[in-house]
Amino acid sequence: MLAVFFRKDELYSIISKEVEGGKKIFISDATGALVLSTEYEKKYVNLNEVPFEEEYRKDSKEYSFVRYDGSDYIMLRKQINRPSININHWSIVYMIPAGAVHSSIQQIRMTSVVLSVLCIVFSFILTILLSRNITGRISKLLKKISNVKRGNFTISDEAEGTDEISILDNSFNEMIERIDTLIHEVYEAEIRVTKEKLKNSIIETRAREAEIHTLQSQINPHYLFNTLESIRMKLLTKGDRESSDIIGMFGETFRLALSNHNDIYKLSDELRFVESFFLIQKYRYGDRINYEKDVPSDLLNVYIPKLILQPLVENAIYHGIERKADGGTVTVRGRIVDGKLVITITDDGAGMDEEELNLLRERINKSNQADSPMGYSGIALRNIHTRLRLLFGDQYGLIIHSGKGIGTEVVVSLPVTDAS
Repeated sequence: MLAVFFRKDELYSIISKEVEGGKKIFISDATGALVLSTEYEKKYVNLNEVPFEEEYRKDSKEYSFVRYDGSDYIMLRKQINRPSININHWSIVYMIPAGAVHSSIQQIRMTSVVLSVLCIVFSFILTILLSRNITGRISKLLKKISNVKRGNFTISDEAEGTDEISILDNSFNEMIERIDTLIHEVYEAEIRVTKEKLKNSIIETRAREAEIHTLQSQINPHYLFNTLESIRMKLLTKGDRESSDIIGMFGETFRLALSNHNDIYKLSDELRFVESFFLIQKYRYGDRINYEKDVPSDLLNVYIPKLILQPLVENAIYHGIERKADGGTVTVRGRIVDGKLVITITDDGAGMDEEELNLLRERINKSNQADSPMGYSGIALRNIHTRLRLLFGDQYGLIIHSGKGIGTEVVVSLPVTDAS
């Protein structure tokens, strides 16, 4: 058996060194008798003698708040049971000054507040810097877009960096550069084409003017009419009325063609010209040719280009009916179809097979072919077709249908232009 004894004053000295800052310790046995305490000099014998003025906030079995010797403490209670060393139901009371705890809490609170403020300020400054960096580059990009909308394709400095905004900015610059290059290429190409068209138009216009002047210089309408009238009267005095009528109609035909200096006239004038031409042909072919007209009266005042129908009627007689042994009929019809004036010249003559028809269609649609290999018929059809397309657009012109031994139909489409 080993017994160890300690002097209370020595234990007090050891405990006093461990508890600083006004902390108190009381150790009592099961009966409450103080075994040891930091209040050694006050000579308390029992824990119940310690004058705790009040005890409050007993919301826990391990600690509570008490007032002792005029100060507030946090009191911690701990029960010790060590039967092996004959310690049963001892208690340790550990008292910490509330002010020290509050001071530590206040210090922690102040430190937390300062750190929070610093973090907020730093975050705010960092957010402003990042925001200015992002919004600044976006503003530059928007300014570029605005300049492009106004037609300014000048590229400013490229954006630095590798983020999404820089990639977008550089891609936009590449796109603008490409668009600017394409615009210049297209613009220059259009200028070249326009100059070439203008040059060709001037050449063509001058050539036509020269041709017109040449024809006008060769034909004096008054001289021609007077001469034909003199011949007609001479034949009439000799009793040759048939020849006199032919000369008279021939002169009237030329009068209609040459008297009006405008390039267009009424459909009624063109039909009268066609009828005069047909009567002249009637003297030649007799009953082998016939002429029919089916044009509503409300279309007679529609304006059409000069000499559009007469060459087609002439073509129907010479290349259709003349090749047919028993002759035939030429029919002129006029209608308004889908807002267009559609005139058809139909004959029941010899017609063409599929190969001949395709060859003719190919020739009249190629305005740059030489005239001689086509023959007069092809030239006339091509000239009328080209003339209508130049005057009114590619949606107008001639369409030809034909069948061998059946006849030929030429469809002429023009815009509706009335007298107003």
